[in-house]
Amino acid sequence: MKRYLTALAMGITLIASNLNAQSIYPGKAAPPEENVSADFNYESKFVSVNNNEIHYVESGQGEPILFLHGIPTWSYLWRNVIDEVDYNKRAIALDFLGYGKSELPQDGDVSFEAQLAMLEGFIEKMNLDKVTLVVNDLGSLVGLYYATKHPEKIKGVVMIEAAFMPSRDWFKQLTTKQKMMIWMMRGDKMANKFLIKRNPTAMMMKQFTKRKLSEEEFAAYAEPFEDVNRRPVIMNGPGPRTFPKKMKSKAPGDMADIINTYAPKLTEVTYPIHLIYAKKGLITRKKAVKYARENFKNYSEQYIGQGKHFLPESHPKAIGASINDWYKTIR
Repeated sequence: MKRYLTALAMGITLIASNLNAQSIYPGKAAPPEENVSADFNYESKFVSVNNNEIHYVESGQGEPILFLHGIPTWSYLWRNVIDEVDYNKRAIALDFLGYGKSELPQDGDVSFEAQLAMLEGFIEKMNLDKVTLVVNDLGSLVGLYYATKHPEKIKGVVMIEAAFMPSRDWFKQLTTKQKMMIWMMRGDKMANKFLIKRNPTAMMMKQFTKRKLSEEEFAAYAEPFEDVNRRPVIMNGPGPRTFPKKMKSKAPGDMADIINTYAPKLTEVTYPIHLIYAKKGLITRKKAVKYARENFKNYSEQYIGQGKHFLPESHPKAIGASINDWYKTIR
């Protein structure tokens, strides 16, 4: 492990031409890390944002680095990454509306607009500035939109299994199986069967995580959705269920239109963008890596080995080391 982390800690290549010449998956892919802790040793904190109690945890002191989780996870996803990066930074991980320990709004509004307003309010309430965003999945939809809407607040962005390409390009690079899953979940009958009638977390975490999780870890992810009243957040909030067919925008403000609003702006920003990816990611695949190399200005990347979607569960130390090394280059 020490030898692996030493190799990982080597300098990050920032020159686009050199990146384009590199292989997408160089060398032998490192397997998932061993002895990953299931412990969540952080004090739960809450802040009222737009009349909803938002749960978060934090550790360390310094400039803020804000972790945004994906579906169906919560701040628990980042527990071991926070351990790696908090020594000279203020690491904060929040739960989106209806996820984890954050409140489910009384009106049930967990739409993209509501989640974005929550993120804006959270950053304002916590008085955060020069924020580094670390985004995954759902966190990328909301976080990347925020980062392009409020560039003055952003120090840098780290993307881990994130949706950063234009919607049609992103959809085309998915596998046939993934496209079929999105299509199936768009139907009410199938969505109710897999997302409402049963707790969907075990199924999703098994399918989207390379490392075999422990019973304690499965229980931690399942606990928030033991309450059946919270499960519709997965159906009604931003995500595959609300994606238009084939990711073709049907109306202003739909999820394809939202992605197509922030995706081109990401190619114009000057703050640093760091991509962490694995072989073979579910939504960050070869074409996505090539797109990032060709289109982002202040860009760097780190390939960390074998993985699927929830990379913080398979490579927390590698992700922490990559963020730390990259962060040194942008200070």
